Amino acid sequence: MKTEQFRWTAQTGWAPQVPGGLGASAQVVLLFGSVDLFRANRCFDLVRDAYPNAHLFGCTTGGEIQGMRVMDDTLSLTAITFEYMRVAAAHAPIESVDRSLEAGER
Repeated sequence: MKTEQFRWTAQTGWAPQVPGGLGASAQVVLLFGSVDLFRANRCFDLVRDAYPNAHLFGCTTGGEIQGMRVMDDTLSLTAITFEYMRVAAAHAPIESVDRSLEAGER
């Protein structure tokens, strides 16, 4: 397994560099951050361009954890490539909480 992590802030942009070292080989990208940054910075477009074959998962947060630090108003990205495993994603609508097990089974 290979991973790379990046953080985006308004002051520095992406650090340590622009994401994409794993490029098309990345299978999964986890992206967490403030709702305002998701809306304002084309982050999905940039991440999709950097990792065109990856399944993209994430959500907005009240604070982002990267390493030993907890930060606010950032985007935290982890890209993952597995050497001997294929990744597949699925989704199902959940009509109500009491039907969530049924959605998972589908």
